[in-house]
Amino acid sequence: MSAVIDTLKATLQAAPDSWQCRLALVEALVAEDRVEEASSLLHGISELPVDLDERAQAARAYGWIDPASGIEVLDGIISEMPSFAPAHYEKAVIFARSQDLEKAKQHYYTSATLDPDLANADLEAQLGLEETLVRETAPPPQPPIEEAPAEAEAHPTEASPPETAPPETPLIETEEPHTPPPPPASVPAAAGEGYIPTPQEIHEVPVITLREALGLPPIRPLVNPEEIPERPPLAYEEAPVYHQPAHTPEEEFRQNLSNVELRPEKLPEPVVYDYQAPDDSIFEPSVGDEDIYVGAIYDESGAKIDDLFENLNKRQKEQSEQIAAAEKRDKANAFVVASIAMTAICALLVMVVSAVPRPAPPQIIATTPVASQEDSLDNQQLNKPEMQKQPMPSSASSMSMDVMEVAAVSDLSMPAFDSPTLSTGMATMGNDFGMSMSFGDTGGGGAMFFGGRSSGQRFLFVLDHSMSMQPHQVELRNNELEKTLKGLRGVRYHVMLFAGGVYYVDKGWQAAKKQPTKYPTVFESPDGTYSFKDNGLFDFKLQGDPKDFPSPRWLTATPSNIRRSIEEVKKAKKFGGTDWDTALQIAHLMDPPPDVIFFMTDGIDRQIDTSQIVRNSRGNGKPKINCVAMQTAAAQEQFSEIARRTNGAYTIVDKDGEPIDGFKFMKNPKDFKGRL
Repeated sequence: MSAVIDTLKATLQAAPDSWQCRLALVEALVAEDRVEEASSLLHGISELPVDLDERAQAARAYGWIDPASGIEVLDGIISEMPSFAPAHYEKAVIFARSQDLEKAKQHYYTSATLDPDLANADLEAQLGLEETLVRETAPPPQPPIEEAPAEAEAHPTEASPPETAPPETPLIETEEPHTPPPPPASVPAAAGEGYIPTPQEIHEVPVITLREALGLPPIRPLVNPEEIPERPPLAYEEAPVYHQPAHTPEEEFRQNLSNVELRPEKLPEPVVYDYQAPDDSIFEPSVGDEDIYVGAIYDESGAKIDDLFENLNKRQKEQSEQIAAAEKRDKANAFVVASIAMTAICALLVMVVSAVPRPAPPQIIATTPVASQEDSLDNQQLNKPEMQKQPMPSSASSMSMDVMEVAAVSDLSMPAFDSPTLSTGMATMGNDFGMSMSFGDTGGGGAMFFGGRSSGQRFLFVLDHSMSMQPHQVELRNNELEKTLKGLRGVRYHVMLFAGGVYYVDKGWQAAKKQPTKYPTVFESPDGTYSFKDNGLFDFKLQGDPKDFPSPRWLTATPSNIRRSIEEVKKAKKFGGTDWDTALQIAHLMDPPPDVIFFMTDGIDRQIDTSQIVRNSRGNGKPKINCVAMQTAAAQEQFSEIARRTNGAYTIVDKDGEPIDGFKFMKNPKDFKGRL
């Protein structure tokens, strides 16, 4: 076997794109229990082949190492071409090797129905199908073969013809070597034990009934069909029927109805619906940015503008022009009013000044002292009145100014944030003209991941890490995550990796090394182990009470934490399975819950329940879920529904790593042809 492996290795080096040679080498290595070497041979592959036959061979090679990986590759083939029989056959082989006989039988029946040439007796025996398919394919009894005459003994490969064959002719000796004629199709030359005739041979065997084989006469009918008289045709009468509907007024109809208890989707508690005084607003869904209706407008030429964004720009331009005209008109009116008011005040002052009479000049009365008092006058001192000092104003009584809130329209356009946390309080100005401003107690920041931008305080990144993620997709995801985390300021974050199970990228979190099933179901955390129940590739259930799940603490966006998170993500190993519900269920168990969830995957969960995901979001903080589809246009309805009902964004990453608005893509996919 070692010589065969060496030969296959040399062949694979000469033709590295030959999946047939790679598959043969993997099977040979697994046969000698060299599983690690076979696994390394497959891990070096960066992209799967485009050809469906070669991709099916690749799935069989992956199935020898990890059945889950092989099933994922085959599911991708079946989703692309459901009638591709080799994919169903390979799934039957993998399920049979994993002892899942029911699924193996289903896919084997499908492959045999689509392509009968894929029937395999060994696989049927392994699946216990000897009594069904083998009986159906068993050859019919062959007529007896007569012994060959003496002339045919010289040519043992020549079989004697059946009874219907023409009489034999004597051989004519010629100088050329005699070449026996080919055997008849009804009786093959090498008909021996275990021989199964071809479909052409089966159709050429004469078919007779059991009565003909036993020599019995044909059955005579009791009644001659020609003597049975014909029944007269049935006659139908056309009788027009007129139905006069009875109309009941709406008010009278509602009075006969009784109140019912309903639980609308937008309300957590049931409400009583009164038919006599109906309130249909309870059924109205919450209006988001994408639900705002913009009426149709027309451009300068009279053409109708249907594009939403062009319509918005047109509306914004018209509003700006109207605001500018209103400002200009208000300024003119204010100037006129101010001029009139100033003129009135000046006139009033003139009237007041002219109406007040002039005060009379003061009269000075002097007295001359007598001579006897002159000496005393000389000795008198002139007493000047003392000025009383006024107390200086304290700093507390200094000039203060209150800020008046003014509503005005500015020419500058500011970006709109979906979760504003900036709030201004009272600004005061003292004698030093200093100003203080309050920016709220909560704070927050923004984050952008593959074009989806949101603001908040806590950001959770739920990233697909299954076996279907290609190496270039993983590298693209890691680079975008590193750029996003390094741009965070003053917020908290965390990163989660999911496939079938879930674990957080932090110290002490990892998948257990020894797993009891083909998918990892047991995981470790600093607070203990937790496990999932494996019900299939797309169905993993968390065991135990969700309240006891060991959720980690939020990480502060510091350079050291960000560097450690990026390193842990880059060295994490992929694992099998694809379950959106379980990942988003555990994402909502964080305490406190996240403000924004960035959810990224490259595949589809065939058993997803989007309504349950939305209910979990509304019952645990109502975080926005920004959905990112990695280089795939599949599962558009599920992605868009989750994003729309949680007020999030839907983004598709094209083959060059550039983001595409998923809602625009669903509206007109032709505009993005060739980007996926």
